Amino acid sequence: MWPLGISALRNRVATISLKLTLTAVWGYSKFRGFMADEKKKILVIDDEDSVREIYRREFLNSGFSVSTAKDGEEGLLKAGEESPDLILLDIMLPKMSGIDVLKSLKQNPLTKKTPTLLLTNLGEETIIKEGFELGADGYLLKVSYTPVQVVEEVKKFLQGSE
Repeated sequence: MWPLGISALRNRVATISLKLTLTAVWGYSKFRGFMADEKKKILVIDDEDSVREIYRREFLNSGFSVSTAKDGEEGLLKAGEESPDLILLDIMLPKMSGIDVLKSLKQNPLTKKTPTLLLTNLGEETIIKEGFELGADGYLLKVSYTPVQVVEEVKKFLQGSE
């Protein structure tokens, strides 16, 4: 006995056929975007465990996919491997500063177009200016925004860039 009725089986076959056709015609990434509203992926690069966890939870609760990195080297590696839709980058990081990470991101063909928002406690004008000159798309002071407000700013930014 079939676990599915004949009409359900026909629908499954038709769905599989459509998926294979769309994949062949458009390629996998376009097909995935067509078939489902994909979650936007955020990479949070911050050396403080508690900060990473707070932002990870807040973005997950808001429907995002989230990855985190605890230092500049790990962040740079994850940015290249995971192709996030947006990177939140602290400036004061171990192993490699956020400014150096930003430079590397913007020089790499795989990551140079990935929007990067600096999320830091450093509000010095020279650092802000350097961040923008290197290609940062935004600058948020941690002390001026709650995690919920950061998520809202990211949503606005992503909607404006589509």
